[in-house]
Amino acid sequence: MSRRLAIGACLLTLATVTACTSSTGSSTTSGSSSPASTPAASSAAGSGSASPPASGSAGYVEGAALTFAACAPSDNPAVDLTGFDCATATVPLDWQDPTGETISLAVVKHPAGNQAQKIGALMFNPGGPGGTATTSFPQWIDGFPKQVRDRFDIVSWDPRGIGQSTAVQCWDTPDEMGAAVGPVSGYPTDDAQKQAWFPQMAAIGQACAARNGELLAHVSTADTARDLEELRKALGEEKLNYLGVSYGTFLGATYTNLFPDNIRAMVLDGNLDPNNWTNSNQPATHSISHRIGSDRGIADDLDAFFTLCGQADPSACAFSAGSPEATKAKYDQMLAQLNAQPVTMPSGRTIDGQDLANDMGNAMDIVQPAFGGQGWSGTAKVLQAVYEAQTAPAAASSGASSSGASSAASPDASSAAASGAPSSEPPAVQTYAGPEQPWAVMCGDAAVPPQSAWPAIGDEALAQYGPSSTGIIWGEAMCVDWPTRSAQPYLGPWTADPGITVLLIGNTHDPSTPFSNTQSMSTLLPRTSVLTVEGYGHTMLLNPSSCGSQYEAAYLIDGTLPPAGTVCQQDRAPFAQ
Repeated sequence: MSRRLAIGACLLTLATVTACTSSTGSSTTSGSSSPASTPAASSAAGSGSASPPASGSAGYVEGAALTFAACAPSDNPAVDLTGFDCATATVPLDWQDPTGETISLAVVKHPAGNQAQKIGALMFNPGGPGGTATTSFPQWIDGFPKQVRDRFDIVSWDPRGIGQSTAVQCWDTPDEMGAAVGPVSGYPTDDAQKQAWFPQMAAIGQACAARNGELLAHVSTADTARDLEELRKALGEEKLNYLGVSYGTFLGATYTNLFPDNIRAMVLDGNLDPNNWTNSNQPATHSISHRIGSDRGIADDLDAFFTLCGQADPSACAFSAGSPEATKAKYDQMLAQLNAQPVTMPSGRTIDGQDLANDMGNAMDIVQPAFGGQGWSGTAKVLQAVYEAQTAPAAASSGASSSGASSAASPDASSAAASGAPSSEPPAVQTYAGPEQPWAVMCGDAAVPPQSAWPAIGDEALAQYGPSSTGIIWGEAMCVDWPTRSAQPYLGPWTADPGITVLLIGNTHDPSTPFSNTQSMSTLLPRTSVLTVEGYGHTMLLNPSSCGSQYEAAYLIDGTLPPAGTVCQQDRAPFAQ
């Protein structure tokens, strides 16, 4: 969903008061092993080989039709694949060598509700980098306007290097990954940690290079745009219909400039300025998230969160202290105490200040409880539970039990490891979705400053925007010593004329990709129409506006654009009862 990368931190949810699944160790969605009903995960993930093996097919055939069948049930209880169809596409590892080695793409389709009036297929990318069709897409399907669900087969896929497609994987198990990544979770707080940061990150990159071989050089956004063009052909579509959110807007801009003649309609929601991502193909002096504005976007939404929470009744915002000032002070004091003395929740999970700050940054993306997120009101309940655990442990235990949080705990990927008597056999290789997958895309594509620019960059983020922004900035330092750059990136220009108007959508208070990115995108692409949504959270898709959805549907169905200067409101304000 978000362009931000959470390294070693779990998303702050009600489940965290009883359990926590690290985002760096969460298991991928998987169904049965039948190739007819489940997107095939390539054996490159967890194979231990130095280069990705062939997908097992006869080879790449341009435009080969996809064979869809009902998706098998997901192992992830949060993902319901009922009504979705799955297929596997075969594409070249290297698009400059289409007769060479191949990889697999996991494809998921939601068939049009009105097949008799179906317009065609709408391709969807859920962002990231690292967003997956096999998990995010089924959870988010209700966010698409009903008219769009009726008139289009909506098709998404796990991009190359990600999820159940041929995937980057640097360790055999989530536990091994966690041990390697743990030392660079959060951000360094003293000189010794700062000095150790880059050698630790370099070792991670070396492990990934040793295991994944040529794959690391072929997971760029441009490679994925070429895959998207192949999927268009495989679906039999004369022209592309596309919706990309967050990082998916950068993918859309890349496709537009590689294949400008092949587009019918394109919606880019929660825009990421391509020049901010690539630094205009110039040496970088600042981090990616600072160029995009995620650091200030997070800080701005956090300020709004505590202001609106403080203005709300505790029945609407459980963390409210009666006023914005008192609520902010309550949080600041709790954070300072957690930095000095972590608190152990009834679940046994220990939470320190960095955990809370990192999780709060991610929690700003979805305002209302939906689409797999608990919303700001749910986040406020978690904050109150942590506060009570810190100030009145007995009350916190009682409150956590009565909230039903224990039933909301996420499955921990590490629990998949076999238990029982000790064995001399090596542990089984496990397929998992780790942070190395988005790292591979980001570090291959995006420009980052040299090591000499640090730690000043991280110190500046902490001073200006606070700890919730600092972790994402330091996380991007992974790219300083990443072993491989993309073999065939596209870094601009962004001026190709597709002959159609691209619809850009931006929330005025987007924490991950602030509205300034949408404004910049409108000046880069030759033909654009901007739809402004007044409100909070990341993307309109995940923070609904009925007004905006009507304009989006009209554009996708018949090409009607919103009047110039259109501003829509979100359907519900934060903490509205």
